[in-house]
Amino acid sequence: MPALLDVSPRPGVHVLAADVTELESDELFHFALERISPQRREVINKVHRRTVQDLHLGATLLLDRLLRRHGLYERDMRYDFSTHGKPSFADSPHLAFNLSHSGTMALAALMPQPLVSYTGDAWRHADPPSVHYKSLGADIQRLSTVREHLAGNIFPADELEAIRTAANPDETFTRLWARHESHVKATGLGIQCPLPPLPPEADLHEYTVGKYSISICLL
Repeated sequence: MPALLDVSPRPGVHVLAADVTELESDELFHFALERISPQRREVINKVHRRTVQDLHLGATLLLDRLLRRHGLYERDMRYDFSTHGKPSFADSPHLAFNLSHSGTMALAALMPQPLVSYTGDAWRHADPPSVHYKSLGADIQRLSTVREHLAGNIFPADELEAIRTAANPDETFTRLWARHESHVKATGLGIQCPLPPLPPEADLHEYTVGKYSISICLL
């Protein structure tokens, strides 16, 4: 992978992003594909467009880098999914994670949850214990032109006005879209029309990196 961009917003909440164009190499792509978990490999193999496969694989490789900080490897992970499709680790439920991609950039986020119960009567606090959030959502979006029909259906009136009056409406639209995507991922409830407002307790972190907007929502 090329140089990593670290946009970790708080101690214990780790977020990495990277450009994945190096994975256009067939040799590198297949080498990496054979070294990830069977579930993620199956997901990637079902994708028809190679450029999108590169993005999925890049996000998985970034997740592996984050898992290694906890003595784990993505290749060994098993995944569960909620009724709305939010993924979790079957054998490490104390680690919340999120993947995202857009353009040529992939992103992975990982956060230990505050407290987890293991089989039996043993309880273990997450490390570091200062992390008190229960859910994590992260999203990256490449600069996009305003999609007026989409915005009109899902954005609240004040945000539509912010887009209309902004010096750069496209940047504002992209930033708000990433914000809502990160919130939806944190709740795990999927896109709703109109989008619900962010709750007061949401801890939101937003970054602009070149033509990309990154949003991280902690609940």
